[in-house]
Amino acid sequence: MKVLAGLVLLALSVVLSTACGGGSPRAAPTATPEPPIVGPILVYTKTVAYPERQVTEAVVASYDVGGRRQIRQRSGQIGSPILNQATGEVLSLGRVKDRSEVHAINVSTGADRIVYSSERSLEYSMALSPDGATLALSEAESQDQDSHTYVNLVDVVDGVARTVATFQSQYSDEFRGRPAPRVWRDDGKGFLVSGDTSSGA
Repeated sequence: MKVLAGLVLLALSVVLSTACGGGSPRAAPTATPEPPIVGPILVYTKTVAYPERQVTEAVVASYDVGGRRQIRQRSGQIGSPILNQATGEVLSLGRVKDRSEVHAINVSTGADRIVYSSERSLEYSMALSPDGATLALSEAESQDQDSHTYVNLVDVVDGVARTVATFQSQYSDEFRGRPAPRVWRDDGKGFLVSGDTSSGA
């Protein structure tokens, strides 16, 4: 009788152990790896609407044309995004509270880093050098028409900036509007700056 009771208890303990997840350990679920990027890559901005909040938001997205899928997107960005083929990152401009920031988003990994940050107002237009090492941008002291605007060159790796030109007013005789870098020369020895009378970030 004692032997039978022992067998019953043993069987019951096995059943309870199995029901509670005992026994051999189960393999942890593995994340499905992303498919490889086929290319070419298209970067663009789009507006996403949230009807429940009655707001819209600007989003920078990257799309794998060959793979026919969206790869990455980041909200809160404005202006024209730039694909840096040298680093595989998308450069975009955004406003965070009282600061303007240039972000670099790695297309393959999704890693997001801040390239440049300023308390001044950055203009929407930026230009990337042919070698992908230097970003030309302009920033104004304020939204006032008579405020100074600085044209800077920013190292995309360490974020170090240097001012190469200063403009005193949007409506000065020497230059009309706020300077906005547009495109670099093919040899990387200069870039085109046009007058932009629109407001900054």
